[in-house]
Amino acid sequence: MNIVARLKSLTLLKNASIYTGSNILSALVPFFCMPILTRYLEPSDYGIVAMMGSIISFMTPFVGMNVHGAVAAAYYHDNVDFPEFVKSCTTILILSTVVVTLVVLLGANIIESYTLFPGDWLWTVVVVCFCQYILVVQLTILQVKQKAIKYGTIQIISVVTNIGVSLYLVVVLSMNWQGRVLAQVFSGCLLLVYSIYFLRKNGLLGLSFDEKYIKRALNFGVPLIPHAISGSLMTMADRFFVANFIDIGTAGLFVLGSQIGSGMELLTSSFNKAYVPWLFGNLKNITEEKKVRIVKLTYIYFIVILVIAACYSLLMPSILGILVGEKFYAAGDYIWPFAFAGALNGMYYMFCSYVFFKGETTRLMHRTIFVSVLHTLISYYFTYKYGVTGACWCVIISYVLFVVTTWNLSNKVYKMPWFYLVKL
Repeated sequence: MNIVARLKSLTLLKNASIYTGSNILSALVPFFCMPILTRYLEPSDYGIVAMMGSIISFMTPFVGMNVHGAVAAAYYHDNVDFPEFVKSCTTILILSTVVVTLVVLLGANIIESYTLFPGDWLWTVVVVCFCQYILVVQLTILQVKQKAIKYGTIQIISVVTNIGVSLYLVVVLSMNWQGRVLAQVFSGCLLLVYSIYFLRKNGLLGLSFDEKYIKRALNFGVPLIPHAISGSLMTMADRFFVANFIDIGTAGLFVLGSQIGSGMELLTSSFNKAYVPWLFGNLKNITEEKKVRIVKLTYIYFIVILVIAACYSLLMPSILGILVGEKFYAAGDYIWPFAFAGALNGMYYMFCSYVFFKGETTRLMHRTIFVSVLHTLISYYFTYKYGVTGACWCVIISYVLFVVTTWNLSNKVYKMPWFYLVKL
């Protein structure tokens, strides 16, 4: 049994290394391009592109009704016809995309007035959301099948295509923010073609109106929509208030700082992709000894990512002159909160996994709604009162609340010996 456990641990480490490596490579490509793009774009251009990213983040749960997560859950259930389930999810995607498109067309002027993103370019947001859904389904299938190398390859191709087209449109054709937006559309459509081929090859392409599977997918995904939106509010609220209370240029600097700081998020999310299948496998045949071992590993992980976040926050501003143009140097002041937010998000992932394992997504929804609404209120006050500094501290406060409330829920739905050190 010890040999089996060690082999499983090696598989976890191998997959985590591949996911982390591909995420790091995907992140390094934009970093390498920053010295170029920040010399051809203005901070206001970055602000507009950031607003697009925020709208995409907010709209994505509604395009597909957030049912892609149900695909991963369905894969592990023997009583599910997996191809029919995936096709049922695709049906939900098509219908929801039609509804979202109509809402965007009717509310374009309102959306533009609040986000400062041009209303006649909102069609690009819908296209990107649709493409991302299909891509995420493909990557989810590869993840549950533990095809880490193929997963990483597709991820890297997506990023390289996006950045390559961006450089051509921005640098060669001088298209400014429009070039960055169209590059996302092009790369999304390119990967969409491959994802459709992948689904067809695996017998997963098509539409199904199986009422049982559609209801099952919606029951899984819809309660998580507030959970997904809360993540959007965590970023969108800050950018929105900075743009409206200060200006779109400062919002661009703030977002650039968040992008650089998000290196920590890449690290923690990569580990989580490999950790979740390993954790679920252990929870299916859990013992008290295993519980203690998992908790010990969790605490060690927390210490490691916090130390890395601190080092990251100190190092990155000092090399900012290499990464960005002179107009963007001020972005260095906004890296630290997002580096620590990435570490805190890593803690959140660890606790959240137990909630997903028990299927208690509705209870998670209640907590995420509470924290996201509170974050929006705090962000409004802090940004209005203290400017960008207030927005930075609001990020930390909100992520701490996310961790604490999610830990509280996870401990209720699945008891783990989190206080075993006190009993020693």
